[in-house]
Amino acid sequence: MSLLHPEALLLLLPAGVWLWRHSVARPFVVVLRVLAVLAAVLLLTEPRLESGEEGRDLVVLVDRSRSVGDAAVVRAREVLAELGKRALEGDRIAVVDFARDASLLAPPVDARLARLDGALRDLDRDATDLAQGLERALAAIPAERPGSILVIGDGESTGRAPAAAARAALARGVRIDALPVRRSGADLVAI
Repeated sequence: MSLLHPEALLLLLPAGVWLWRHSVARPFVVVLRVLAVLAAVLLLTEPRLESGEEGRDLVVLVDRSRSVGDAAVVRAREVLAELGKRALEGDRIAVVDFARDASLLAPPVDARLARLDGALRDLDRDATDLAQGLERALAAIPAERPGSILVIGDGESTGRAPAAAARAALARGVRIDALPVRRSGADLVAI
């Protein structure tokens, strides 16, 4: 078990002083107050239960629709290079690209080896089905491993609403983060 915010344990000092100064004669009330303070401080530390297996999986979900252009691919390459430098033992990265459809470009590999090099597959870039991309990314994370999804794109979705896929990720404990990419304004026309 580890604590995400162990510095919150420092709150026990002022809480202990407060309990000592405001103690009452009834021991039952004192015990209840002490337990309440301990529970509150423990919750603030955000304890995490470590799994037996080291490392976690990250699926980089790259929006390749026309509204983003090649900016998301460029950004994904930068992110993968940086993640490779910061990876811990056992960390794995997979890459999923999506537009109208979604596909697994690279299965989970050691994070230090993850790259987005070479030719990318052809996609129908005239739509963005974020829900399908999230579902494909979630399928790439084994149920027994901790994982998260990083969406690189403009956040636009023209397919199904992604809320159901996001709820499925939440139910599995998979966090979804987003790295926004600005849309290029070159192909936008005002009428």
